Amino acid sequence: MDIHRKEPVLVIGVGNPFRSDDGAGLVIAERIAEENLVGVETFTTAGDILSLLDRWQGREHVIIFDAMQSGKKAGTVFCCQANDKKLPHELLHFSSHSFGINEIIALAAMLSQLPQKLVIYGIEGQDFVHGSVLSPPVSRAVNQLLKKITRSLKKMNQSNSVLNK
Repeated sequence: MDIHRKEPVLVIGVGNPFRSDDGAGLVIAERIAEENLVGVETFTTAGDILSLLDRWQGREHVIIFDAMQSGKKAGTVFCCQANDKKLPHELLHFSSHSFGINEIIALAAMLSQLPQKLVIYGIEGQDFVHGSVLSPPVSRAVNQLLKKITRSLKKMNQSNSVLNK
């Protein structure tokens, strides 16, 4: 048994695939899953995000992607690490979920169930109407973010494989 082996990074996409830009988080997680990266597990949820508490329990590193609506320019990407500080008000986004990400993180903190590292990416949406196509600015942001995240996850895997030799 390798003592340096870690749990896979858990990538979570949150959203509604039938509300246009609200599906941005789902698209990112699905595309990362298509990469079949070693050391990465993906999960998507279009409904009850309370399930995230169970899903990330005991995890060291979790990355969440979700659409948001803060009034900023469509396609703007926000990133924060939930363990470091209070979440920025920009992440108080429009949500079609029973709870928002902020509420889930607050609940997890109260229950001492936050992952060691919890990174949240919010993509500012433009259209939250019925449909399954992302708006052009959100689509561009998703593609740029995917390149960045995929590159980062591959580097992380290379670092871990060196440690495990």
